[in-house]
Formats: sequence, structure tokens, C-alpha cells
Amino acid sequence: MAYIYDYTSLTSITIPHSVKDITDDVFKRCSSLNSITIPNSVEGIGSYVFYDCPSLTSIIVEENNPKYDSRNNCNAIIETSSNKLIYGCQNTIIPNDIFLIEDGAFLGCSTLNSIIIPNGVGYMGDNVFYGCTSLKSITNLAPLPQNICDAGYVFYGMPSDAIVHILPGCKADYEVAEVWRDLNIVEDADAIIPDMIDAIGNVEHTATCKKKIDKARAAYDALPEGYQALVKNYNILDMAEKSYKQLDNTGILDITDNPIEKVGKYFINGKLLIIKNKKKYNTNGIAE
Repeated sequence: MAYIYDYTSLTSITIPHSVKDITDDVFKRCSSLNSITIPNSVEGIGSYVFYDCPSLTSIIVEENNPKYDSRNNCNAIIETSSNKLIYGCQNTIIPNDIFLIEDGAFLGCSTLNSIIIPNGVGYMGDNVFYGCTSLKSITNLAPLPQNICDAGYVFYGMPSDAIVHILPGCKADYEVAEVWRDLNIVEDADAIIPDMIDAIGNVEHTATCKKKIDKARAAYDALPEGYQALVKNYNILDMAEKSYKQLDNTGILDITDNPIEKVGKYFINGKLLIIKNKKKYNTNGIAE
């Protein structure tokens, strides 16, 4: 595929099905590029393809591609056979079955402000978050820090006050691990997932709401065995998914299961309510 780097007015592109290889640097510094679809004809993707593409929010690999995929609407390019994430963007949700994050996967993604690394990731290449100047929050759900294949510049350019959120009881291993020990480590990742679930709010049939639900689900699924039981508001996520699915299928939301006998937070008719003393209250504490 021919080079079009530095084409700053390019916002989207349709790659022809005649293309089999995407060469190195091809979209480099296309600063307005916001979406791209990789056709199922592509069998090879080079290095630094999306370097310094800060506007990129959507990456889709067509179904039936023999080598790559973007499973679970993850907004990334995955090498299917190796479960290796080779390119991501500011909206990437790293799937839990990813084993390795490739060199330069988020290179120059200056609009990436937070990322969750699932428990399944065991290795990271060099330059993974190089130039991610807005990345202030990394939630790492692996009890042991990932091995970094070449530790040179994996976090180069991140803000100095960026925080790596890890699970309780894991800090000692991170504090002695190369590269990780130089970052700000806080043992509070177990609290972040419940906050993400609460942030879903009222269920609406919108892309924003779906993104919140998907992100919370991915984070919950990425927790190691044993930690999921600590997420006390999981029922909210479960109900949110059921509510959105019902909206998606019928356009009408009607949760018939109204558990007013039990204190807690629930989605009832698409609205987040708090049940206390058999009464319903909104999130502002006002009775419904």
C-alpha cells in the first residue's frame, strides 16, 4: 500500500480489498485520521503504521480476515494466532485473552488518557506507550508485573504524575520490577472496577452508554480469579447489560424483576435506583 503519511486532512479511509500488505509508516502523522477498517484481504501489517495519529478512535478488522481481528469490538488490531495486540488507539479495550502487547502498539497516541491491562497479558514490547503524553492512569490487573521485552522507552513521555493502579497485596513485586519500580504505584485497582460500574448510570440506547457497559465488563472479566467476588455491585453491571440488550432488540426497556426487598443499587426501567427500606430513591437520595 502506498505511503500517505503526513496527510493531515485525512479523516477516514477505505482500504481496497486488493491490498494484501500495509507497509511501514503508511499512516504516520495523519493527525486527523479518526477511523479505519482493515479489509479481510490484508495479510501483513508493518511497523509504526499509526504512529502519531492522535485522532484515531475506531479500528475495525473485517470478519474472516485470515490473520488479524478486532475481537469484542476492542478497537485494536490483534494477531489472531498469537493473541498479540499490535495496534491500538485512544478507545482501545484490551481483551483479556491478549498475551502480548507489541512494540509501539500505542506509540504517539497522545490522546490516550487511561488504559486497563488485563490479567492475561504477560509480556509487553518496547515503546508500547511511548509519547502517550496524556496517559495518567494505567490499571494493571496482573498480580505480577509484565515482562518487558526491551525496557528502554516503554513509558517514555508519560506525565510524571501518572499512576499505575494495581491489586492489593501486589506492590512488593512491582517495586522491584525493572521499569515498573520507577512509576507511581497505588494498590487500589480493586476499587476502580466498582467505580466504573457505578459510572454506567441510567441505561440509554446510545454509543456512549454501550461503551461504558463494555468497558466495565472488560475490566471485570480481566480481574484474576478470586478478585471478582470482591466486586459487590456486579449486579448493576449484569442488569445494565440485560437492559441494553433489551433496548437493542425491542427499543423498549422493561425490567420486570424489581428486587425491592433487598437493599442495593438496581436498574429499574433503565434508571439507576437505590433500594432502601423497601423504597426507591434516585442517586440524589430523592424518593421516587
